[in-house]
Amino acid sequence: MINRKRLFVSATFLSLAVFLITGCQQQGSGIKKIKDITVSKEDQEAIDETVKDLKQSEEDRIGSVDFGGGVVLSLQVPEGWDADSYPSDDNKEYSDIRAYHFDYPVYDLTVEIDDAEDKNYKELSDKYAKKINTLSADNIGSIQKELEKSYETYLKKQAYPKWSSVSFGNTTINGQYYITAMGKEKKKDKKHEGKGLYRYVTFYKGKMFKFEFTAKNPQIDDAVTAIFDSIMQTVTYEKQAS
Repeated sequence: MINRKRLFVSATFLSLAVFLITGCQQQGSGIKKIKDITVSKEDQEAIDETVKDLKQSEEDRIGSVDFGGGVVLSLQVPEGWDADSYPSDDNKEYSDIRAYHFDYPVYDLTVEIDDAEDKNYKELSDKYAKKINTLSADNIGSIQKELEKSYETYLKKQAYPKWSSVSFGNTTINGQYYITAMGKEKKKDKKHEGKGLYRYVTFYKGKMFKFEFTAKNPQIDDAVTAIFDSIMQTVTYEKQAS
């Protein structure tokens, strides 16, 4: 990425120089006319490739997968992040999106169908999705209250990695309602402080989705959740025509 940026900068200065010189000639500024400046075939190919790569880098920040039932979920992450889509042809509900921010601070995001289960190992998605289909202003309060106990037990006892603490809330972003869960990863040992975890859970068209953000630092404050919210602002749900 660094080499591509350097090449792009070099190409930009070269293009600017050509523009200024030719522009001055056209305006009769008194600069002695010189031979047309041309870019070598090799340099032009490098410039074209750099521009192509920069366009691709923006595409690399977009994740989009079909989760079945005509539901396509898409999102875009900011500069500094990379997003990868993993569609599953065999079973679309096994598709997922992964996003990463490798520079400090380190974050990652996983988007997939929520596989949470109650204490009897029955999937919570089946239990609630059939009842509510999609979260709304009318059901968010009652569903959150009903879900919290089972979901907290799942996160602390069954999830991987297990959570050491959980606090719940809810929010609405672009008309979609989410139940939020904040906590941190259970310590593996005394030297391991545990990563911070933040999850958005929602139901859409009968499917239960989870957006799980992981932070290297276990402390997740308002500044961190603002970053997560900004990504959630880009989430779209599309119901494709059958």
